[in-house]
Amino acid sequence: MDDEKILDVLNKYIENPKMQYAILIDGDWGSGKTYFIKTKFVKNNKNIIYIPLNGIKNREDIDKKIYYKILENNMPEKITKSKGFSALKKTSGAIFVISNEIIKNVFKIDISGVKNLNASEIISLFKNISDYVIVFDDLERCEMPISETLGYINDYVEHKNVKCVIVANEQEINKINYDNNYELKVMSCLNDNIDYGEKQGKDIFTKINNEENKKVDIPKIKNRILNMYDGNKKYKAIKEKLIGITIKYIPDINKVYDELIVEYKKKNKDLYEFLKENKNKCINIIKLNNCNNIRTMIFILDRFEILYNEINRLNIDKKYSIINLVFINVIFSSIGIKKGIDIKQILSGVMYSSAACLTEDVRQNNNNYYTAFNFVDDFILDGNIDRSKMLGSIQYYLDINYENIEDDDPYNKLKVYWELEDDEIKNAMQEILVNIKANKYNYKLFPKIIYSLSCIENLNFEKEIIQEIITEMGKYIENNEIDYIDFHFFTRDEQVTKIYNKNIKYIKDKMAFSSKNKNIINLKDIFESKDWGVKLNEYIREQDCIEKKQFLNEFDIDTIVEKIKNSNSKNIYNFKYCIDRIYNFSNLKDFYINDLEKMEQLIEKLKDIDKDSFGITKKEAIEYLIKTLKEKIKLLEQ
Repeated sequence: MDDEKILDVLNKYIENPKMQYAILIDGDWGSGKTYFIKTKFVKNNKNIIYIPLNGIKNREDIDKKIYYKILENNMPEKITKSKGFSALKKTSGAIFVISNEIIKNVFKIDISGVKNLNASEIISLFKNISDYVIVFDDLERCEMPISETLGYINDYVEHKNVKCVIVANEQEINKINYDNNYELKVMSCLNDNIDYGEKQGKDIFTKINNEENKKVDIPKIKNRILNMYDGNKKYKAIKEKLIGITIKYIPDINKVYDELIVEYKKKNKDLYEFLKENKNKCINIIKLNNCNNIRTMIFILDRFEILYNEINRLNIDKKYSIINLVFINVIFSSIGIKKGIDIKQILSGVMYSSAACLTEDVRQNNNNYYTAFNFVDDFILDGNIDRSKMLGSIQYYLDINYENIEDDDPYNKLKVYWELEDDEIKNAMQEILVNIKANKYNYKLFPKIIYSLSCIENLNFEKEIIQEIITEMGKYIENNEIDYIDFHFFTRDEQVTKIYNKNIKYIKDKMAFSSKNKNIINLKDIFESKDWGVKLNEYIREQDCIEKKQFLNEFDIDTIVEKIKNSNSKNIYNFKYCIDRIYNFSNLKDFYINDLEKMEQLIEKLKDIDKDSFGITKKEAIEYLIKTLKEKIKLLEQ
């Protein structure tokens, strides 16, 4: 039901005296139901009283809000806009202090001689209270018991003949009291001697083992709690009596989108045109994920605007293509956060993924997959843009050159291997083998191919071809002296992970051999240079020391000490910067424990250096280096 139809229902409800019940407008948080009510139903109508229930603790608080709203709607603006009236609204007790003369002139009620009327009593004096329509918003956030709140509203409907509209998120109402004494509820629902009214399976999948039958999974416990401890029975009973019509409010996402992007028309016309052009793309993803949340849409546009501007400043190829991917990434990741998904875990350390998915079931339709970049997810989570990470991730993606991989390429076929027949899978693997031998694929694509192959190997299918493909990849690595590939890959299937790690170990061994030979040459050149510290600092920026799980262990300590003896302070400080850059996180032990012995050796040899001939800054640089090494040792020993 669109906004116009809902307004039509509400207007007919108000006009029909026979409809002696309330209307409930139910909608998810962030769906825009409050905005709709306030701007399209309440606005400029003095006979509609809007009462937010958020934080209300008792009936008197609601009485007071209704009383002052009637005053605001009927008194001259010079009074209601005055500081005195604003202060009056904030006072507790709701004692009547507005002048009797004003009440008499505005409401035609003479209360001269009456003292200390509270808000409820004053409201009862209004003969025409039934002329008002009261909108009660945020029912689920009211701090009064839900049954008491509805009882209060029912009094207006049944006894005062007032039309009432209730705005709420009924899904949240059903959760009220669910968490009370939750631990005791769980313990009681572990008892299998109680009949919970659960259907017992009698088909071929029913487990025979009695011990297995005694196990209770988490969803079953939750269902038992809901069945045993229905804390909102009173709410349901009163609702049946009070609510005549329930309207599910679902915003028109198409209209909302158009309204939200208008602001960019003046301040950023290029962005506006992009958003306009890609409207259907955004709407389809939102609908695909059942997300009708306007706040999420606002968040998507806000986050994307910043990234759009940042990427436009970069000097990169295929900029428009990247911006498209980032837009889709922002939409999916924002929805993922809304759904409580750990979007960081989707990438799990990888620079990007061309097959990211929000759901646990990886065998989804292609529409559920998107390209995710680490800098996008990081920015959405903490609001910080790491420009070097942004450039590195984008360049890594561009190097693979996905746009030159045709749709019918065997790589794309294997990405959805579950849709293929056995012969089709086998033929695709044979074609991939031929392509790798012909150097058709960028080596950075290898992890994704290996992942698909590992999933297929998990089915015990064509292991020989798979091993042959892995071997050819190893030859490519060796022949081209590749020393780094981003092999991080997240999968929820433990067995597939085990196979994947086994398959990439062969490739990693080839890379380690190539890297070792290359490092020997590079490090030799570095240590023969006068600016060895500066060049070493630049060199390690290009190295994946975490992948190698060592840094100092690659060096000859005596060589380092000799260089420090004969170097200036600048080189020593740059070497210190290397130490800071490498050992810069908490769980160092998991990655660099192999460096501990070399680190201790370096400290002892630095202490033994005769520093008498050194200048003040050089002595300080060495002491600072020793202090830094000691700090890193403490972290390694934790």
